[in-house]
Amino acid sequence: MTSTNPIFQYLKKENININKSEFLFQQQSHPDFPKLLSIVDTLNFLNISAGAFHITQEEYSLLPEYFVTYLNIGEGTQPYLIKKGAKYTVYKEKTKISLSEQELSSYTNSVFLLIEKENKETIDIPYERFKWISLSFLSCLSIILLLKNNNFSDLPFLLFSIGGLYLSVTSLKVFFGIKNSFIDKLCGISVKTNCSTLINSKKWPLFKYISFTDLSLLFFSSQILGLFVFSIANQVLYFFSIQKLLLYFTIPFICISLFYQKFIEKKWCFICLSIILVLIIELIYLSIFLKKVSLPDAEAFILFGIIIFSLISGWGWIKKTLLKQKKLQEFFIRGNRLALDYSIFKNTLMANKKILIPSFSFEIGNTKADRSFIISTNPFCSYCKEFHQIIEKIAKKNSNNLSIKIILNIDLTSLNGDIETEFCKKLVSTYFINYKKFTEALHDWFEQEDILKWNEKFGDTPISQKAEEILKTHHLWALNNKFQFTPAIFIDGFPFPRKFDREYLPFYIEEILEDEHW
Repeated sequence: MTSTNPIFQYLKKENININKSEFLFQQQSHPDFPKLLSIVDTLNFLNISAGAFHITQEEYSLLPEYFVTYLNIGEGTQPYLIKKGAKYTVYKEKTKISLSEQELSSYTNSVFLLIEKENKETIDIPYERFKWISLSFLSCLSIILLLKNNNFSDLPFLLFSIGGLYLSVTSLKVFFGIKNSFIDKLCGISVKTNCSTLINSKKWPLFKYISFTDLSLLFFSSQILGLFVFSIANQVLYFFSIQKLLLYFTIPFICISLFYQKFIEKKWCFICLSIILVLIIELIYLSIFLKKVSLPDAEAFILFGIIIFSLISGWGWIKKTLLKQKKLQEFFIRGNRLALDYSIFKNTLMANKKILIPSFSFEIGNTKADRSFIISTNPFCSYCKEFHQIIEKIAKKNSNNLSIKIILNIDLTSLNGDIETEFCKKLVSTYFINYKKFTEALHDWFEQEDILKWNEKFGDTPISQKAEEILKTHHLWALNNKFQFTPAIFIDGFPFPRKFDREYLPFYIEEILEDEHW
Protein backbone atom coordinates (compact mmCIF):
# COMPACT_ATOMS: atom_id res chain seq x y z
CA MET A 1 0.00 0.00 0.00
CA THR A 2 1.29 3.45 -0.97
CA SER A 3 1.43 5.87 1.97
CA THR A 4 0.10 9.37 1.30
CA ASN A 5 2.05 11.11 4.10
CA PRO A 6 5.12 11.82 1.89
CA ILE A 7 2.74 13.23 -0.73
CA PHE A 8 1.25 15.70 1.73
CA GLN A 9 4.78 16.60 2.92
CA TYR A 10 5.79 17.21 -0.71
CA LEU A 11 2.77 19.45 -1.35
CA LYS A 12 3.54 21.41 1.82
CA LYS A 13 7.15 21.98 0.72
CA GLU A 14 5.85 23.28 -2.62
CA ASN A 15 3.39 25.58 -0.78
CA ILE A 16 0.41 23.81 -2.33
CA ASN A 17 -2.53 23.57 0.06
CA ILE A 18 -4.93 20.70 -0.48
CA ASN A 19 -8.08 19.42 1.17
CA LYS A 20 -6.78 16.10 2.54
CA SER A 21 -10.25 14.65 3.06
CA GLU A 22 -11.20 15.37 -0.56
CA PHE A 23 -7.92 13.91 -1.79
CA LEU A 24 -8.36 10.68 0.19
CA PHE A 25 -11.97 10.38 -0.91
CA GLN A 26 -11.09 10.75 -4.60
CA GLN A 27 -8.08 8.42 -4.27
CA GLN A 28 -10.18 5.69 -2.65
CA SER A 29 -12.61 6.04 -5.58
CA HIS A 30 -9.87 5.19 -8.06
CA PRO A 31 -9.98 1.64 -9.50
CA ASP A 32 -6.21 1.26 -8.94
CA PHE A 33 -6.31 2.34 -5.27
CA PRO A 34 -3.94 2.21 -3.37
CA LYS A 35 -1.31 2.06 -6.14
CA LEU A 36 0.83 5.02 -7.23
CA LEU A 37 -1.37 5.55 -10.30
CA SER A 38 -4.31 6.42 -8.02
CA ILE A 39 -2.20 9.17 -6.38
CA VAL A 40 -1.05 10.65 -9.70
CA ASP A 41 -4.54 10.62 -11.22
CA THR A 42 -6.10 12.12 -8.07
CA LEU A 43 -3.57 14.97 -7.99
CA ASN A 44 -4.25 15.72 -11.66
CA PHE A 45 -8.00 15.54 -11.05
CA LEU A 46 -7.55 18.21 -8.32
CA ASN A 47 -5.71 20.43 -10.86
CA ILE A 48 -2.24 19.68 -9.47
CA SER A 49 0.02 18.64 -12.33
CA ALA A 50 1.80 15.44 -11.32
CA GLY A 51 3.46 12.49 -13.01
CA ALA A 52 5.34 9.29 -12.24
CA PHE A 53 8.59 8.84 -14.15
CA HIS A 54 11.29 6.20 -14.51
CA ILE A 55 14.55 8.11 -13.92
CA THR A 56 18.09 6.72 -14.10
CA GLN A 57 21.09 7.92 -12.09
CA GLU A 58 22.43 9.81 -15.11
CA GLU A 59 19.29 11.97 -15.06
CA TYR A 60 19.38 12.89 -11.35
CA SER A 61 20.82 16.32 -12.18
CA LEU A 62 17.49 17.18 -13.83
CA LEU A 63 15.48 16.48 -10.69
CA PRO A 64 13.82 19.45 -8.87
CA GLU A 65 14.67 20.47 -5.30
CA TYR A 66 11.97 18.21 -3.81
CA PHE A 67 10.59 14.93 -5.12
CA VAL A 68 9.17 11.61 -3.93
CA THR A 69 10.64 8.23 -4.76
CA TYR A 70 10.38 4.66 -3.49
CA LEU A 71 13.26 3.47 -1.30
CA ASN A 72 14.03 0.19 0.40
CA ILE A 73 15.85 1.30 3.56
CA GLY A 74 14.97 -1.44 6.00
CA GLU A 75 11.16 -1.23 6.09
CA GLY A 76 10.34 -2.58 2.68
CA THR A 77 9.89 -0.39 -0.39
CA GLN A 78 8.12 2.78 0.77
CA PRO A 79 7.69 6.30 -0.68
CA TYR A 80 9.80 9.05 0.89
CA LEU A 81 10.10 12.79 0.38
CA ILE A 82 13.63 13.75 -0.66
CA LYS A 83 15.41 17.08 -0.87
CA LYS A 84 18.12 17.47 -3.47
CA GLY A 85 21.42 19.05 -2.45
CA ALA A 86 25.11 18.17 -2.08
CA LYS A 87 23.61 15.01 -0.62
CA TYR A 88 20.06 13.75 -0.81
CA THR A 89 18.07 14.29 2.40
CA VAL A 90 15.41 11.65 3.06
CA TYR A 91 12.48 12.74 5.28
CA LYS A 92 11.69 9.67 7.37
CA GLU A 93 8.88 10.62 9.78
CA LYS A 94 10.57 12.98 12.29
CA THR A 95 14.14 12.07 11.33
CA LYS A 96 16.29 12.87 8.32
CA ILE A 97 18.75 10.58 6.55
CA SER A 98 21.50 11.70 4.18
CA LEU A 99 22.26 9.61 1.10
CA SER A 100 24.86 9.98 -1.57
CA GLU A 101 23.82 9.81 -5.22
CA GLN A 102 25.13 6.26 -5.46
CA GLU A 103 23.24 5.20 -2.32
CA LEU A 104 20.04 6.77 -3.61
CA SER A 105 20.43 4.89 -6.89
CA SER A 106 20.97 1.58 -5.07
CA TYR A 107 18.00 2.00 -2.70
CA THR A 108 15.41 3.37 -5.13
CA ASN A 109 13.23 1.42 -7.55
CA SER A 110 13.80 4.27 -10.06
CA VAL A 111 10.15 5.43 -9.91
CA PHE A 112 9.90 9.16 -9.09
CA LEU A 113 6.81 11.24 -8.41
CA LEU A 114 7.15 14.86 -9.51
CA ILE A 115 4.68 17.69 -8.95
CA GLU A 116 4.51 20.91 -10.91
CA LYS A 117 3.68 23.86 -8.69
CA GLU A 118 0.29 25.42 -9.45
CA ASN A 119 -1.21 28.73 -8.41
CA LYS A 120 -4.54 27.21 -7.42
CA GLU A 121 -5.01 26.16 -3.83
CA THR A 122 -7.67 24.13 -2.05
CA ILE A 123 -8.05 25.02 1.61
CA ASP A 124 -10.05 23.02 4.11
CA ILE A 125 -11.86 26.08 5.52
CA PRO A 126 -14.75 24.36 7.37
CA TYR A 127 -12.42 22.25 9.50
CA GLU A 128 -10.24 25.22 10.43
CA ARG A 129 -13.29 27.29 11.29
CA PHE A 130 -14.77 24.52 13.45
CA LYS A 131 -11.46 24.01 15.25
CA TRP A 132 -11.10 27.67 16.18
CA ILE A 133 -14.75 28.06 17.18
CA SER A 134 -14.47 25.05 19.50
CA LEU A 135 -11.23 26.33 21.01
CA SER A 136 -12.69 29.81 21.54
CA PHE A 137 -15.83 28.39 23.18
CA LEU A 138 -13.88 26.22 25.63
CA SER A 139 -11.53 29.12 26.45
CA CYS A 140 -14.47 31.44 27.15
CA LEU A 141 -16.12 28.75 29.26
CA SER A 142 -12.98 28.37 31.38
CA ILE A 143 -12.70 32.14 31.94
CA ILE A 144 -16.39 32.45 32.88
CA LEU A 145 -16.11 29.64 35.42
CA LEU A 146 -12.99 31.10 36.99
CA LEU A 147 -14.41 34.63 37.24
CA LYS A 148 -17.77 33.47 38.58
CA ASN A 149 -16.59 31.07 41.27
CA ASN A 150 -13.17 32.53 41.94
CA ASN A 151 -12.16 28.91 42.49
CA PHE A 152 -9.16 27.71 40.53
CA SER A 153 -9.63 24.13 41.80
CA ASP A 154 -12.43 23.71 39.22
CA LEU A 155 -10.04 24.34 36.31
CA PRO A 156 -8.07 21.03 36.45
CA PHE A 157 -11.31 19.02 36.36
CA LEU A 158 -12.49 21.06 33.38
CA LEU A 159 -9.17 20.41 31.61
CA PHE A 160 -9.48 16.66 32.31
CA SER A 161 -12.98 16.72 30.82
CA ILE A 162 -11.80 18.61 27.74
CA GLY A 163 -8.96 16.10 27.32
CA GLY A 164 -11.42 13.21 27.62
CA LEU A 165 -13.76 14.84 25.10
CA TYR A 166 -10.86 15.32 22.67
CA LEU A 167 -9.95 11.63 22.95
CA SER A 168 -13.61 10.67 22.46
CA VAL A 169 -13.83 12.78 19.30
CA THR A 170 -10.57 11.18 18.12
CA SER A 171 -12.10 7.72 18.59
CA LEU A 172 -15.11 8.99 16.67
CA LYS A 173 -12.81 9.88 13.75
CA VAL A 174 -11.54 6.31 13.76
CA PHE A 175 -15.13 5.01 13.82
CA PHE A 176 -16.10 7.09 10.78
CA GLY A 177 -12.88 6.27 8.94
CA ILE A 178 -11.50 9.83 8.89
CA LYS A 179 -7.81 9.56 8.08
CA ASN A 180 -5.31 11.28 10.36
CA SER A 181 -1.55 10.69 10.37
CA PHE A 182 -1.31 11.33 14.15
CA ILE A 183 -4.01 8.74 14.88
CA ASP A 184 -2.38 6.25 12.51
CA LYS A 185 0.97 6.58 14.32
CA LEU A 186 -0.64 6.47 17.76
CA CYS A 187 -2.75 3.39 17.05
CA GLY A 188 -0.07 1.58 15.08
CA ILE A 189 2.62 1.90 17.74
CA SER A 190 3.01 -1.91 17.83
CA VAL A 191 1.52 -5.06 16.30
CA LYS A 192 -0.65 -5.51 19.41
CA THR A 193 -2.36 -2.12 19.07
CA ASN A 194 -5.22 -1.43 16.67
CA CYS A 195 -7.73 1.29 17.51
CA SER A 196 -9.92 0.72 14.45
CA THR A 197 -10.48 -2.97 15.25
CA LEU A 198 -11.61 -2.18 18.81
CA ILE A 199 -13.69 0.90 18.07
CA ASN A 200 -15.53 -0.71 15.15
CA SER A 201 -15.92 -4.11 16.85
CA LYS A 202 -19.40 -5.69 16.91
CA LYS A 203 -18.53 -9.03 18.53
CA TRP A 204 -20.84 -8.32 21.44
CA PRO A 205 -24.51 -7.72 20.39
CA LEU A 206 -24.71 -4.72 22.75
CA PHE A 207 -22.21 -2.81 20.59
CA LYS A 208 -24.68 -2.77 17.69
CA TYR A 209 -26.73 -0.23 19.64
CA ILE A 210 -24.22 1.63 21.80
CA SER A 211 -20.45 1.66 21.95
CA PHE A 212 -17.73 2.76 24.34
CA THR A 213 -17.20 5.72 21.99
CA ASP A 214 -20.81 6.86 22.51
CA LEU A 215 -20.55 6.46 26.27
CA SER A 216 -17.27 8.37 26.59
CA LEU A 217 -18.46 11.18 24.30
CA LEU A 218 -21.69 11.62 26.29
CA PHE A 219 -19.91 11.27 29.64
CA PHE A 220 -17.28 13.98 29.06
CA SER A 221 -19.76 16.27 27.25
CA SER A 222 -22.07 16.05 30.28
CA GLN A 223 -19.16 16.97 32.55
CA ILE A 224 -18.31 20.13 30.59
CA LEU A 225 -21.92 21.24 30.08
CA GLY A 226 -22.87 20.20 33.63
CA LEU A 227 -20.04 22.19 35.20
CA PHE A 228 -21.14 25.27 33.27
CA VAL A 229 -24.86 24.88 34.17
CA PHE A 230 -24.28 24.01 37.84
CA SER A 231 -21.87 26.95 38.16
CA ILE A 232 -24.61 29.31 36.98
CA ALA A 233 -27.03 27.67 39.44
CA ASN A 234 -24.45 27.98 42.28
CA GLN A 235 -24.56 24.22 42.88
CA VAL A 236 -20.99 23.26 41.97
CA LEU A 237 -20.60 21.11 45.08
CA TYR A 238 -23.64 19.05 44.10
CA PHE A 239 -22.20 18.69 40.60
CA PHE A 240 -18.89 17.31 41.86
CA SER A 241 -20.74 14.97 44.22
CA ILE A 242 -22.72 13.57 41.28
CA GLN A 243 -19.52 13.23 39.23
CA LYS A 244 -17.75 11.39 42.01
CA LEU A 245 -20.60 8.88 42.20
CA LEU A 246 -20.66 8.47 38.42
CA LEU A 247 -16.90 7.93 38.27
CA TYR A 248 -17.24 5.08 40.77
CA PHE A 249 -19.91 3.59 38.46
CA THR A 250 -17.44 3.74 35.55
CA ILE A 251 -15.14 1.19 37.25
CA PRO A 252 -17.16 -1.83 35.98
CA PHE A 253 -17.12 -0.37 32.45
CA ILE A 254 -13.36 0.12 32.69
CA CYS A 255 -12.95 -3.53 33.68
CA ILE A 256 -15.24 -4.65 30.83
CA SER A 257 -13.25 -2.56 28.32
CA LEU A 258 -9.91 -4.00 29.50
CA PHE A 259 -11.34 -7.54 29.43
CA TYR A 260 -12.71 -7.00 25.91
CA GLN A 261 -9.40 -5.68 24.62
CA LYS A 262 -7.31 -8.36 26.28
CA PHE A 263 -9.38 -11.53 25.76
CA ILE A 264 -12.00 -10.86 23.06
CA GLU A 265 -10.22 -8.76 20.43
CA LYS A 266 -6.73 -9.52 21.75
CA LYS A 267 -5.66 -6.04 20.62
CA TRP A 268 -5.08 -2.89 22.63
CA CYS A 269 -6.67 0.45 21.72
CA PHE A 270 -4.33 3.29 22.69
CA ILE A 271 -7.16 5.84 22.52
CA CYS A 272 -9.41 3.68 24.73
CA LEU A 273 -6.61 3.23 27.28
CA SER A 274 -6.03 7.00 27.31
CA ILE A 275 -9.75 7.61 28.01
CA ILE A 276 -9.59 5.07 30.87
CA LEU A 277 -6.55 6.90 32.25
CA VAL A 278 -8.46 10.23 32.20
CA LEU A 279 -11.36 8.64 34.12
CA ILE A 280 -8.98 7.27 36.75
CA ILE A 281 -7.21 10.65 37.09
CA GLU A 282 -10.59 12.39 37.54
CA LEU A 283 -11.61 9.91 40.25
CA ILE A 284 -8.31 10.35 42.09
CA TYR A 285 -8.58 14.15 41.78
CA LEU A 286 -12.11 14.26 43.23
CA SER A 287 -11.16 11.79 45.96
CA ILE A 288 -8.38 14.13 47.09
CA PHE A 289 -10.19 17.47 46.79
CA LEU A 290 -13.72 16.25 47.57
CA LYS A 291 -13.32 13.82 50.42
CA LYS A 292 -16.76 14.52 51.87
CA VAL A 293 -19.66 13.69 49.58
CA SER A 294 -22.95 15.43 50.33
CA LEU A 295 -25.97 13.77 48.77
CA PRO A 296 -27.42 16.12 46.13
CA ASP A 297 -31.05 17.10 46.42
CA ALA A 298 -33.76 16.10 43.96
CA GLU A 299 -33.41 19.35 42.00
CA ALA A 300 -29.73 18.65 41.31
CA PHE A 301 -30.48 15.15 40.03
CA ILE A 302 -33.32 16.46 37.86
CA LEU A 303 -31.08 19.21 36.45
CA PHE A 304 -28.30 16.76 35.62
CA GLY A 305 -30.89 14.34 34.20
CA ILE A 306 -32.12 17.06 31.84
CA ILE A 307 -28.51 17.65 30.72
CA ILE A 308 -27.98 13.93 30.06
CA PHE A 309 -31.31 13.57 28.22
CA SER A 310 -30.53 16.61 26.03
CA LEU A 311 -27.09 15.27 25.13
CA ILE A 312 -28.41 11.75 24.38
CA SER A 313 -31.17 13.17 22.15
CA GLY A 314 -28.79 15.54 20.38
CA TRP A 315 -26.07 12.95 19.88
CA GLY A 316 -28.61 10.37 18.67
CA TRP A 317 -29.71 12.72 15.89
CA ILE A 318 -26.14 13.76 15.02
CA LYS A 319 -24.86 10.17 14.92
CA LYS A 320 -27.75 9.06 12.74
CA THR A 321 -26.94 11.87 10.30
CA LEU A 322 -23.21 11.04 10.32
CA LEU A 323 -23.91 7.34 9.73
CA LYS A 324 -26.07 8.21 6.73
CA GLN A 325 -23.28 10.42 5.40
CA LYS A 326 -20.75 7.64 5.96
CA LYS A 327 -22.88 5.12 4.04
CA LEU A 328 -23.42 7.66 1.29
CA GLN A 329 -19.69 8.32 1.05
CA GLU A 330 -18.96 4.58 0.88
CA PHE A 331 -21.58 4.28 -1.87
CA PHE A 332 -19.96 7.15 -3.81
CA ILE A 333 -16.51 5.59 -3.43
CA ARG A 334 -17.75 2.27 -4.85
CA GLY A 335 -19.67 4.09 -7.60
CA ASN A 336 -16.74 6.33 -8.53
CA ARG A 337 -14.37 3.38 -8.56
CA LEU A 338 -16.65 1.72 -11.09
CA ALA A 339 -17.05 4.94 -13.09
CA LEU A 340 -13.27 5.45 -13.23
CA ASP A 341 -12.64 1.92 -14.50
CA TYR A 342 -11.29 2.74 -17.95
CA SER A 343 -11.95 -0.71 -19.44
CA ILE A 344 -15.66 -0.45 -18.56
CA PHE A 345 -15.83 3.09 -19.93
CA LYS A 346 -14.10 2.11 -23.17
CA ASN A 347 -16.34 -0.91 -23.76
CA THR A 348 -19.47 1.15 -23.05
CA LEU A 349 -18.28 3.99 -25.30
CA MET A 350 -17.46 1.78 -28.26
CA ALA A 351 -20.70 -0.17 -27.93
CA ASN A 352 -22.44 2.94 -29.30
CA LYS A 353 -22.87 3.56 -32.99
CA LYS A 354 -20.20 5.82 -34.45
CA ILE A 355 -21.59 9.14 -35.70
CA LEU A 356 -20.37 10.86 -38.85
CA ILE A 357 -19.24 14.37 -37.91
CA PRO A 358 -19.99 17.39 -40.19
CA SER A 359 -17.29 18.00 -42.79
CA PHE A 360 -16.61 21.43 -41.27
CA SER A 361 -16.18 22.07 -37.57
CA PHE A 362 -14.28 24.60 -35.48
CA GLU A 363 -11.09 22.68 -34.86
CA ILE A 364 -8.47 23.57 -32.26
CA GLY A 365 -5.47 21.69 -30.92
CA ASN A 366 -3.49 19.37 -33.19
CA THR A 367 -5.47 18.97 -36.40
CA LYS A 368 -3.31 15.97 -37.38
CA ALA A 369 -3.76 14.11 -34.09
CA ASP A 370 -4.98 10.50 -34.15
CA ARG A 371 -7.56 11.16 -31.43
CA SER A 372 -10.42 13.62 -31.76
CA PHE A 373 -12.77 15.08 -29.17
CA ILE A 374 -15.98 16.61 -30.47
CA ILE A 375 -18.48 18.76 -28.60
CA SER A 376 -21.81 20.09 -29.83
CA THR A 377 -22.54 23.27 -27.89
CA ASN A 378 -24.73 26.36 -27.85
CA PRO A 379 -23.68 29.79 -26.50
CA PHE A 380 -27.16 30.27 -24.99
CA CYS A 381 -27.19 26.89 -23.23
CA SER A 382 -26.90 27.30 -19.44
CA TYR A 383 -25.32 23.83 -19.05
CA CYS A 384 -22.63 24.55 -21.66
CA LYS A 385 -20.86 27.25 -19.63
CA GLU A 386 -19.62 24.89 -16.91
CA PHE A 387 -18.71 22.23 -19.44
CA HIS A 388 -16.78 24.76 -21.54
CA GLN A 389 -14.40 25.22 -18.58
CA ILE A 390 -13.68 21.47 -18.65
CA ILE A 391 -13.01 21.67 -22.40
CA GLU A 392 -10.52 24.49 -21.85
CA LYS A 393 -8.62 22.40 -19.29
CA ILE A 394 -8.51 19.43 -21.67
CA ALA A 395 -7.36 21.68 -24.55
CA LYS A 396 -4.67 23.34 -22.44
CA LYS A 397 -3.19 20.04 -21.29
CA ASN A 398 -3.53 17.97 -24.46
CA SER A 399 -3.30 20.50 -27.29
CA ASN A 400 -0.36 18.62 -28.90
CA ASN A 401 -1.96 15.17 -28.81
CA LEU A 402 -5.65 15.83 -29.34
CA SER A 403 -7.86 17.38 -31.99
CA ILE A 404 -10.80 19.21 -30.43
CA LYS A 405 -13.72 19.93 -32.76
CA ILE A 406 -16.58 22.26 -31.83
CA ILE A 407 -20.03 22.13 -33.41
CA LEU A 408 -22.34 25.09 -32.83
CA ASN A 409 -25.86 23.72 -32.55
CA ILE A 410 -27.84 26.97 -32.82
CA ASP A 411 -31.34 27.29 -34.26
CA LEU A 412 -31.28 30.71 -35.90
CA THR A 413 -35.07 30.79 -36.19
CA SER A 414 -35.50 30.59 -32.41
CA LEU A 415 -33.21 33.51 -31.52
CA ASN A 416 -34.52 36.73 -29.96
CA GLY A 417 -34.03 39.24 -32.74
CA ASP A 418 -31.25 40.36 -35.03
CA ILE A 419 -28.79 41.13 -32.20
CA GLU A 420 -28.44 37.46 -31.20
CA THR A 421 -28.35 36.34 -34.85
CA GLU A 422 -25.60 38.81 -35.64
CA PHE A 423 -23.67 37.75 -32.54
CA CYS A 424 -23.72 34.08 -33.64
CA LYS A 425 -22.53 34.94 -37.13
CA LYS A 426 -19.70 37.09 -35.77
CA LEU A 427 -18.69 34.30 -33.39
CA VAL A 428 -18.42 31.93 -36.35
CA SER A 429 -16.52 34.54 -38.36
CA THR A 430 -13.80 34.95 -35.72
CA TYR A 431 -12.65 31.44 -36.66
CA PHE A 432 -11.77 32.60 -40.18
CA ILE A 433 -9.44 35.21 -38.71
CA ASN A 434 -7.65 32.46 -36.76
CA TYR A 435 -8.69 29.68 -34.40
CA LYS A 436 -7.15 31.45 -31.40
CA LYS A 437 -9.46 34.41 -32.00
CA PHE A 438 -12.41 32.01 -32.02
CA THR A 439 -11.42 30.31 -28.74
CA GLU A 440 -10.87 33.71 -27.14
CA ALA A 441 -14.29 34.93 -28.35
CA LEU A 442 -16.03 31.79 -27.09
CA HIS A 443 -14.23 32.04 -23.74
CA ASP A 444 -15.20 35.69 -23.29
CA TRP A 445 -18.82 34.91 -24.09
CA PHE A 446 -19.11 32.18 -21.47
CA GLU A 447 -17.35 34.41 -18.94
CA GLN A 448 -19.78 37.33 -19.32
CA GLU A 449 -22.79 36.11 -21.35
CA ASP A 450 -23.47 39.70 -22.33
CA ILE A 451 -23.67 40.56 -26.04
CA LEU A 452 -23.05 44.28 -25.52
CA LYS A 453 -19.84 43.64 -23.56
CA TRP A 454 -18.80 40.96 -26.04
CA ASN A 455 -19.32 43.39 -28.93
CA GLU A 456 -16.96 45.89 -27.30
CA LYS A 457 -14.14 43.46 -28.03
CA PHE A 458 -15.33 41.45 -31.03
CA GLY A 459 -18.10 43.61 -32.52
CA ASP A 460 -15.88 44.82 -35.39
CA THR A 461 -15.43 41.26 -36.71
CA PRO A 462 -16.60 41.18 -40.36
CA ILE A 463 -19.32 38.60 -40.91
CA SER A 464 -18.18 35.80 -43.21
CA GLN A 465 -20.42 34.72 -46.07
CA LYS A 466 -20.07 31.14 -44.83
CA ALA A 467 -21.27 31.91 -41.29
CA GLU A 468 -25.02 31.44 -41.79
CA GLU A 469 -24.60 28.29 -43.89
CA ILE A 470 -22.27 26.72 -41.28
CA LEU A 471 -24.75 27.38 -38.46
CA LYS A 472 -27.64 25.90 -40.47
CA THR A 473 -25.55 22.85 -41.41
CA HIS A 474 -24.53 22.21 -37.79
CA HIS A 475 -28.10 22.55 -36.51
CA LEU A 476 -29.47 20.28 -39.25
CA TRP A 477 -26.80 17.68 -38.42
CA ALA A 478 -27.87 17.75 -34.76
CA LEU A 479 -31.54 17.28 -35.69
CA ASN A 480 -30.86 14.44 -38.13
CA ASN A 481 -28.74 12.56 -35.58
CA LYS A 482 -31.15 13.36 -32.70
CA PHE A 483 -28.56 15.30 -30.70
CA GLN A 484 -30.61 18.48 -30.37
CA PHE A 485 -29.71 18.81 -26.66
CA THR A 486 -26.44 20.48 -25.69
CA PRO A 487 -23.76 19.87 -24.72
CA ALA A 488 -23.33 16.61 -26.65
CA ILE A 489 -19.93 14.93 -26.52
CA PHE A 490 -18.21 12.55 -28.94
CA ILE A 491 -14.86 10.80 -28.76
CA ASP A 492 -13.60 9.80 -32.20
CA GLY A 493 -17.22 9.91 -33.31
CA PHE A 494 -18.55 7.70 -30.48
CA PRO A 495 -21.25 9.44 -28.35
CA PHE A 496 -20.21 9.85 -24.72
CA PRO A 497 -22.20 7.31 -22.60
CA ARG A 498 -24.89 8.99 -20.51
CA LYS A 499 -24.22 6.66 -17.58
CA PHE A 500 -20.79 8.23 -17.00
CA ASP A 501 -20.19 11.58 -15.32
CA ARG A 502 -18.76 14.25 -17.62
CA GLU A 503 -16.75 15.56 -14.68
CA TYR A 504 -14.30 12.69 -15.24
CA LEU A 505 -13.70 13.52 -18.92
CA PRO A 506 -10.11 14.73 -18.29
CA PHE A 507 -9.32 11.32 -16.75
CA TYR A 508 -10.90 9.41 -19.65
CA ILE A 509 -9.07 11.56 -22.22
CA GLU A 510 -5.73 10.88 -20.50
CA GLU A 511 -6.40 7.13 -20.60
CA ILE A 512 -7.49 7.23 -24.26
CA LEU A 513 -4.34 9.10 -25.30
CA GLU A 514 -2.21 6.47 -23.54
CA ASP A 515 -4.21 3.53 -24.93
CA GLU A 516 -2.05 1.74 -27.47
CA HIS A 517 -4.95 -0.52 -28.50
CA TRP A 518 -7.49 2.22 -29.20
